[in-house]
Amino acid sequence: MYYFIPNWENEVREVTNDVITNMIDMFNDHQEPVEIMVLRFSPQLQHFLNANDLLEGQLWSVWDEILGIKRSSGMPLSVNDLEFPADSKVIYSRYSIFVEVNSKRFATIDMSTEGYVRSVSFDPDEDGVYAIETYDDRGFKILTETFNKEKKLVQKDWWNELGEAILREHDNRLQVLGQSKRFLKHDYQSEDQVILEFVKKHFKDRLSDDDQILASADRSFQKVLGQLSESYAVNLLLDNVLISKYPDYDWGQLAKYGSRIFTESPEVYQSIIKKVDPALVPQFKQAMFGYTDLLLGNSNEEPRLIIYWKLGENTLKNDEDEAISVFLRKILDREEIGLTIEIDSVAHADRIADEFTDKINKEFDDVDLQYYPARTIMESLDSDKINSQLEAVVKNIQEKIKEQDPESDDFKLPDVDRLVTILLNINIRVKPQLHQIEKDLDTARLIVDFGKPIDDLTQLRAISFGIPVILTAESMVIKNKKNGWTISGKQSLDDGLDYYLNSLQHWNESLVYSVALLNQFGAANQINWWKEQLQNGTSV
Repeated sequence: MYYFIPNWENEVREVTNDVITNMIDMFNDHQEPVEIMVLRFSPQLQHFLNANDLLEGQLWSVWDEILGIKRSSGMPLSVNDLEFPADSKVIYSRYSIFVEVNSKRFATIDMSTEGYVRSVSFDPDEDGVYAIETYDDRGFKILTETFNKEKKLVQKDWWNELGEAILREHDNRLQVLGQSKRFLKHDYQSEDQVILEFVKKHFKDRLSDDDQILASADRSFQKVLGQLSESYAVNLLLDNVLISKYPDYDWGQLAKYGSRIFTESPEVYQSIIKKVDPALVPQFKQAMFGYTDLLLGNSNEEPRLIIYWKLGENTLKNDEDEAISVFLRKILDREEIGLTIEIDSVAHADRIADEFTDKINKEFDDVDLQYYPARTIMESLDSDKINSQLEAVVKNIQEKIKEQDPESDDFKLPDVDRLVTILLNINIRVKPQLHQIEKDLDTARLIVDFGKPIDDLTQLRAISFGIPVILTAESMVIKNKKNGWTISGKQSLDDGLDYYLNSLQHWNESLVYSVALLNQFGAANQINWWKEQLQNGTSV
């Protein structure tokens, strides 16, 4: 059995770039025995699993065990399922749902994007004390947090689906309130102590010598995993998301928390082994988190030359600004060039759209393109919204033309058609789902990803679709002028774009090179590689 311990946040979304999710998919697809062990308190877990097609797999939640929850599925609560005083009134505003009692606000209801109740925040009483109730997406209250008038959390109470209070955290200790026979103690110093107790109980008489534990190296789990590794071999997976999340952390310390540590990035691996005690170096191994699949795209049949820019938190702003200038110049020079941007947040997307807008305004006299319509055109997938904002942009330009004197020497009609084409050629995808990523890559001619450290999954997708990649350094699978381009002092982003967009021969050579790698890094070979590493501890 392969026990995977992910670090999923309590947020319902498709985690397309999560390495553990991809590894779970890989092992599941090849009928390898897998159990997902969720250690994080996750009231929205059912919807998260559904969003990532993981509902059918074997799952174990430590918090379900701690609270004695037996309900494996259920319907989340709606507003009508909540109980409030008899004289209460529910008020729906544009952004929130409030509950009033005697014309005074009593509570605020937080709804998920899927339309179910996530939590209820009660207004302070006469002493300033207030509470927040969190609801599990299987249809019951699971947590009550109480705050004092200084807004400091003073107490937490956990509940099961029967409405029984099981645990209470107060004055820096956890007290068992219900079903005490299932616990070894009545009081605990931390949540980690309780979690560790139930994880060990789960593994007792269950874990064999052939079984493997693969856990995220997220720092929030380190205390639990460190103590767990005293009894069991724990393999830690250090991916690039964690490197970006904790940029100043000394990852060499992971040797204290895991038997072996697999790193995604060659740069991170090299930096770690240079710093750690030489005796600890064998614990660290470089790995490829993911696999290739035969998904060769149709970009060579596409009349447009589409650049796919993977833009995440690990890309420096100076690199972003330079890239925007280069991309826009290509789009201005050649109408057949388009740009699709995969981005990590709405705020980041808006900033990138605004940068493009500023640069477009400098290229077009008397256009005065505004941020809001430009953002909508670039970021939306709704054709009606896009067309509506395009009409508004054109109308605004026409109004400005009317204000000018056509007889003036300075009078010049802006090239509206060209402006519209440019706007439509820039498409920004915010946290796209996998089907959208694959749809975009199917017609992409080139991928650009100069984030540091280099992202494995993007590279493997590039090989799967037969697309060259522009990176900041060569990797295990992307080689300069073979199936990629390395940005350096001698090789610029602009040069790399020309190398693959202006020469079909170079692009075809890249395709041939990538196809040769498809089988080498396919799921079957990757699983065999992982089995060998995990069972024998063979060095990379």
